[in-house]
Amino acid sequence: MKYLSSLGLSTKDETVLLALVDLLGARTHEVWAYAAPEKADVLLLDGDNTAAVDLWQGHYSGKGESTIVYSSSKTSVSVPVHRHLAKPLRAADLIAHLNSVSEVASPSPTSAPTQITQTAQKVETTAQSNDDTIPAASLPQTIFDTKTGYLTISLNDCALTLNRDERSCVMTGTLEQVIEGLNAQQGELEVSFTRHKPTHLGTSSVWLGDRSILWQLSLSMSNGQMLQQLGANDTLRLTRWPPPSLLKSNPELMNLCALLSRQSGVSFSEARQQLKLSVSELSGFINAVAICGMLVHDSTPSTKRDRPPVKEEDGLAAKGLFARLRSRLGI
Repeated sequence: MKYLSSLGLSTKDETVLLALVDLLGARTHEVWAYAAPEKADVLLLDGDNTAAVDLWQGHYSGKGESTIVYSSSKTSVSVPVHRHLAKPLRAADLIAHLNSVSEVASPSPTSAPTQITQTAQKVETTAQSNDDTIPAASLPQTIFDTKTGYLTISLNDCALTLNRDERSCVMTGTLEQVIEGLNAQQGELEVSFTRHKPTHLGTSSVWLGDRSILWQLSLSMSNGQMLQQLGANDTLRLTRWPPPSLLKSNPELMNLCALLSRQSGVSFSEARQQLKLSVSELSGFINAVAICGMLVHDSTPSTKRDRPPVKEEDGLAAKGLFARLRSRLGI
C-alpha cells in the first residue's frame, strides 16, 4: 500500500483527486490510498498556491524526489523538483507519474499479513562495491530482493536492465531470446547490480514499464520454486487481479485468481489440490504476482477450534421466530 497526499489544492481539485485515487485500480503498479502529508509516499503540490509552496519548503522539502508539482505552467514553478503535472487534473497523467515516481518511503514494520514487496532484504545492503555480480541461481528471487538501483541481466548479445526505483526497463535483443537461450543452456547468464545508471546506457535509451517483462521472467524462470519469503502453507491473497492480457496463456489462471481473491485466501498446497496446474505453473504465477506487487501473505497458521455441542435450547434459539413459536405451541 502506498499513500498519496496533497498541499494547497482547491476544493474542486481535491474532490477530483480523491475520486481518482478510488478509481486507480489495476492501472497503477501499487495500491494507492489518500493520507496526510506526513504519511505520504507521493505529495501533489499546487505550484500556483504560494502559501502551499512556502509550507512545502518549510516542512516537506525533504520529499523533493517524491513531490509532483501541479500547476498551470512549468515556468511559474519555483519549487526545485523534476516532476510536473499540468492543470487540469487528468487520470492518465496522474497514473503515469505514480507509476514512475521513486519509492522514497521506508518499508513499514513487518506485520501479519505483510505486504510481500516490503519483506525482502535489499540486495544493496550486502554489496561491497558500486558494481557487484550477483549469483544467478534464482533470477525471480534476485529481482524480488532488489528494491532499488539497477539490475542488468545479460546472455550472449541480449541485455535487459531493470530500473527498480522507477519500475521500468530497457533491453537489447528480445526477452524470448534470453529465455530460449537459458532453457537451451546456450551461453552463461550474468546478473549485475549497480546503484547508479549503468554507463552503457545512453540518453537515447527508451525505457518502458517493466510489469510484462517481470511477469514473463517469473513464469519462465521460477523452475517450480517459490520465493523464499513464501511458504507452501502460507495464506496468500491478491490485492488486485492482473491485467487480462497476462492471464490469456492459461484459462486455469482465472480460477487461481478467484481462489486468491477470497477473503480467507488460499495456500499453495490448497491451490495445488484444487486446480489443474503443475507445480511449475503455480509457483511461477505466485512469484509473478508477488514481484509485481499484487500479493499479500500471512505466514501465521490458522487454528480452527472445535465448536461445542449445541444444547437443545441453544438449537431452538438458533431457529427462526416462527420455528420457535411452533415449538412452544407444540405444533
